[in-house]
Amino acid sequence: MNPSQTNDPADAALDEYESVVAFFHARVECEHEAKDLTQETFRRYLKYSRNTSVQHSRGLIFQIARNLLVDRSRQNTRSDLPLVDIEAVGSELYEKEASPQVALQSREYLQFARRVIATLPERCREVFILSRFANLSYREIAIKLGISQSTVEKHMIRAIRVCKVAKDTMQD
Repeated sequence: MNPSQTNDPADAALDEYESVVAFFHARVECEHEAKDLTQETFRRYLKYSRNTSVQHSRGLIFQIARNLLVDRSRQNTRSDLPLVDIEAVGSELYEKEASPQVALQSREYLQFARRVIATLPERCREVFILSRFANLSYREIAIKLGISQSTVEKHMIRAIRVCKVAKDTMQD
């Protein structure tokens, strides 16, 4: 029996897990976000399949995945977040330095910081960038993103923790 045509929706979900993660990872280029989207795909799939007989699980799973990408794209397009050019912010920092060695270290640190920030889940990354690069208060961020100030604080705690661990790892 083809695994994507099994009667147990959970079995079909398990069979397709790695494929769906790879599908998202190729499109969002962030492992954490790919896994978040995969989890949401399977949550929706399992909810739907509880009430409806599914003939082609794989097709349904990937249709849900594509729909999530469309929703994500629409959400990002509607967002009126300021576009913060982290590279420009970083270049301001190292252009003020006289020493070429310091400028090189600053560029390397900036590239490292960009990689670390890219690993944050999407909402956490948005909160962090708005706070640290757009200089918005937690209250302003909460209003702009339509979330509570407490949620903003939790995202910042997570982002700062990830940055600290990455920095500590870099220094080892």
